[in-house]
Amino acid sequence: MQSFALLSVCVLLLIQSQAVYCAFKCNNNAGPHAGMKNGFCGRTKLESESTERPADYKIYSADPSIGNGWLTCAGVNGEGHDFEERWCCDLNGDGYEINHIGIKRSFVERHCYTRGTFPKPPAPSHHN
Repeated sequence: MQSFALLSVCVLLLIQSQAVYCAFKCNNNAGPHAGMKNGFCGRTKLESESTERPADYKIYSADPSIGNGWLTCAGVNGEGHDFEERWCCDLNGDGYEINHIGIKRSFVERHCYTRGTFPKPPAPSHHN
């Protein structure tokens, strides 16, 4: 019985960790989303981080190695920080270096659409 409980906990942790980095596609071609085919992993820029221009977020190219148009943020280096967002954007031709750049919220609103946020970890409980 104890081994079943341990197995259940392990399975739950595995499912939770995989959900954070689930795969996504940039295949929404409707209206204003047409052309937004480049996948990115994003996180809030920390005040301590410098960027070339004022920024709200830092973005990193999503990993296309899954194949068949699927992308993931698993294994993408976020400089030691967790990703909060997955975006599909039309950054090609805008003169941006794609990885590790800072971007403004207004840029994301004009040039990207979301493919979902990452689940936030539960707040610690304070049971005494």
